[in-house]
Amino acid sequence: MERMTQQITNVDDLRTETLTGTVIAAKVWSETRVHGGAKAESTYVPAGGGHVSTPEVTISSTTTEKLHLFIKRDDGREFDQRFVHAGVGLREGNRVSIVYVPKIGGEPMALVNHDTGKSRIYENRIPGLTTTTYSSAGKKVASTIVSWAILAGFLALAYFGFSGELSGSELLTYSGILIAGWILAILLGPKVPEGLRDRIKAAIQQRVDAALAADKSAT
Repeated sequence: MERMTQQITNVDDLRTETLTGTVIAAKVWSETRVHGGAKAESTYVPAGGGHVSTPEVTISSTTTEKLHLFIKRDDGREFDQRFVHAGVGLREGNRVSIVYVPKIGGEPMALVNHDTGKSRIYENRIPGLTTTTYSSAGKKVASTIVSWAILAGFLALAYFGFSGELSGSELLTYSGILIAGWILAILLGPKVPEGLRDRIKAAIQQRVDAALAADKSAT
């Protein structure tokens, strides 16, 4: 898959690729990791007197489900894809489609099992497709000015603070001003356009629906 670091700020820039074929091999397995250790000590008094301290041990585990598919496309070419927590049940012989965003990471964004009609969109990967942007040129200019002002103010505060030219109350006042400026810079700063991630999800859902519809019309 082709990779590109630039991310999108508009759903119209979203480019997808859907690969469809038949599963010729499917390997499913799980990996379990056990976590644990002594967290703290607990003390109790035995019948004979005195006291005994014992470590309080905690143990937990996490299980990761993995899937490795080998798929034969209609044109005879084969490809493979790995999934973690695929969320869609399938077996050898099932017809599947995988929706990619090939120019941003090349990871699958959706998996479709045509035979069962089940599908899943990997929503946790959608934030990785988006990038932040300024809502207007004015906010970009204002954010830049405020950011430079905060930097200059911090340097001045550090200099006069260490030199002893400012009293404790003055340091507290100027620090409050800098914190307020920092908050303002965050409010003015670049953000992911409102609703973009929902629009991307809807666009990927359209690709899933199109894959299902195309497969039905072919049969």
